[in-house]
Amino acid sequence: MADYQHERSRAKEAIKKEQLNGLKYEDIGKFLLSGITVVNLTTLEPLWTKILDLTQITAEFPAYNLFTPTVVDIQGDFSPLEIVLGTSAGNLYILDHTGQVSDGWPKSSGSIHGQITVADINGDDILDIVAIDTSGDVVCYNSDGKTQWEIQITGTSTAGSRLYDVNSDNVLDVIITTNVGDIFALDGMNGQILPNWPVQLGKKISSNVLITKISTAHSTPDMLVLTDDGYLHVISMDLKCKTKFTLGETTLVQLLAHDLVKGSDGLEILVATNDGALICLGSSQETTDIFIDEEKDKEILKFSLQSETKSPNDFIYGSIKPNLYITQYSRIEEEVTGSEFYLEYAISDMSKKAGPYEIRVYFGFHLLQNTSHAGPGVYSIKVPAFDEPSHGHIIVVMRNKHGLIVTDSYTIRFNRLIMEDLQWLLVTPFIAMLIILLVLHGFPMKDLLPYTHQSKTR
Repeated sequence: MADYQHERSRAKEAIKKEQLNGLKYEDIGKFLLSGITVVNLTTLEPLWTKILDLTQITAEFPAYNLFTPTVVDIQGDFSPLEIVLGTSAGNLYILDHTGQVSDGWPKSSGSIHGQITVADINGDDILDIVAIDTSGDVVCYNSDGKTQWEIQITGTSTAGSRLYDVNSDNVLDVIITTNVGDIFALDGMNGQILPNWPVQLGKKISSNVLITKISTAHSTPDMLVLTDDGYLHVISMDLKCKTKFTLGETTLVQLLAHDLVKGSDGLEILVATNDGALICLGSSQETTDIFIDEEKDKEILKFSLQSETKSPNDFIYGSIKPNLYITQYSRIEEEVTGSEFYLEYAISDMSKKAGPYEIRVYFGFHLLQNTSHAGPGVYSIKVPAFDEPSHGHIIVVMRNKHGLIVTDSYTIRFNRLIMEDLQWLLVTPFIAMLIILLVLHGFPMKDLLPYTHQSKTR
């Protein structure tokens, strides 16, 4: 503690000696500085730091970084990734892998909240960038910083946006929730509000919508959102069916969906509430399928959401994006015996210019194999087994030319049966010898091994 106080005192003295352009040292606490630091997670050493904004704390738009940056390959050529982020000071930045601001950036607007959505929205094989400020201004930029379209919506949004092909025209649409209870769907080509939208719920919505399938009984996905009056709203994406359930809870984060209960129809919904409760909701309908339906498993994987975004830069619901699925051929192989095994997976992509893809296979955080494929298809690769007997998850990570990450995983054991067999081989002779001794000599009336006991007298 003494060393810390000493270093802090020395830092103050050093700052006082520097020229602060007329700014008094006592006034430093009135200002707010925002920036970004990139850290090597292997060595935990900072690689670089970039200062972004400087404002007064009392400014109308103070310089806070409130949301996760988006990391993608803007150029689309498997080059080093770029960092896209917006600040509450109203600036939208794109930084290269060295921390330099890209040409044509930053862009200025109102205070930007929510993670910046980056994806190929209109299908031209060029990434689009969607930013929303707190005044309700929604802007779509191309990678060069030119405005594609801009529109004003009612209310303000702090959650960002998500993408889904609402009107089935093979163009992604932008879905936005607002603090006045409206859910907007904007045409990805021109930003215009789609017919029959917005959906008006009347109460503040603090998180993005979840688009999933609670039940497989119908083909239309469901849109779920929790409003600040404690109601969970379930709305079909064709807007023909709307219902709500009373939870009596509120949340600031997105709902999640996954197949948590095996044998139950559809996906289960996880709700994390403001008072610390975790609620799991399901259809309560048991499935009658006794055989593995691979197409149904693919559908479940496509609509499951285990985190706020499916991967660090995946904002898209549905199938208009690269998808990866580990086939049942590999999933049923629960035990690997030997030094290698075959892994089979399917790649699907409805993009106009699909591929190429980079594939990496991990066991936990250990990289086992990496390869690449020119386009969609079913592939089988030979993967070396992990060096030591163990069990865990095989994780297949796919990256396309824009840096979009798609993953799938399953559980597996490496050479555990051999280890168990060896243990029995080692202990079996001792057990057999003990049985033979008992048969020949019977159970001893006294201890056969020497022992000591303490005498009461010395």
